This record gives sequence, structure tokens and C-alpha cells, in this order.
Amino acid sequence: NNLSGLLCQSDTLWICTNENRLIKSTNGGNNWVEIWVTNCNNILNLQYIKSDLIYGLTYHENNIIKLVKSTNGGFNWIQIYQFPFQMSYSEKGKYQFLNDTLGFSLGSQCIAKTTNGGYNWNIVYIDTGSINNV
Repeated sequence: NNLSGLLCQSDTLWICTNENRLIKSTNGGNNWVEIWVTNCNNILNLQYIKSDLIYGLTYHENNIIKLVKSTNGGFNWIQIYQFPFQMSYSEKGKYQFLNDTLGFSLGSQCIAKTTNGGYNWNIVYIDTGSINNV
């Protein structure tokens, strides 16, 4: 069982595994529950926004990355976007939401922005070099 990420918010913790499941504690790690995710592959790079709103990324062959969202604390997930640009392995997790609508993501040579909670993204900057190490 490989653990691949940890997200903490107050006394609530989520641990990602590479087995299509999350492990969650709501009391500072004293007790844990397993959450089996059947409709999204290997959710990683979780980001807590507010209340029960969490975003995550899933990774697929050919560096295809999809954005997923949970509105009930990680118990159910929906895929809301597939990024049209490729991200290399080193770019996993390079996305950031500032609130429940505004977010940014880093591609190999671009920066994308969403203003509607991740459902649509627009490239706002194209770099002629490589911005992988940002």
C-alpha cells in the first residue's frame, strides 16, 4: 500500500493512496475511515478550499491530467475538466485555487486560469522557454 499525498485542514486529514482510495480522519488522526473512489483513478494532489469542497488531480497515460472535485469531504468525486495541455511528471500538483471559483494551473509552457471553479480554463500566458521549475 503506497501512500502518495497528505492534506490537512484543522483536525481533518486526507491521505491519498495509489489504489483508488483515500484515508480520512476527522479527529486529528485518532480514527480513520477508508473511502473507495470508483469513478476517478488515483486521486492525488488534493487541495482543500472550504467546508467540504476539495479538488484533486488524476493522472493517466500520456501525461493526461484531469481535475476532479468533491463537495462532500472526499466521499464522492466528479471529473470536471481534462487539461488540453500536457504536464510532465515533475509538474504534478502545480495548480492552485485561491477560492471556490478562481484558480491557476501550470503547463509545460503555459499558465491557465479558471474563474468558474475549474469547469473551464483559459491559457493566460505562453512562455517560449520552459517554466517547469516555477
